Amino acid sequence: MLVKEFGILRMQLDTKPISIRAIMKSMDNIPFLPSKKAKVDCMWRDIESRDGWHGLPEPKPPIPYPLQEFDRANKVVIVLN
Repeated sequence: MLVKEFGILRMQLDTKPISIRAIMKSMDNIPFLPSKKAKVDCMWRDIESRDGWHGLPEPKPPIPYPLQEFDRANKVVIVLN
């Protein structure tokens, strides 16, 4: 694919799985915290304005967080990607 489209003859790609969750936690980027009420309110407004557009039911809080098996799902996506 790349050879045909870009004329690349050889390419080495080194990959390393990462955990986005660990990065987000280190940056204190965790949803649903009482200290982030403005952020959570904005997020819910966005979700409510889009759920009908996409034909999805309106979500009903409380939302379970942290998500179970999040790290496993992240690794599966990396493998399948």
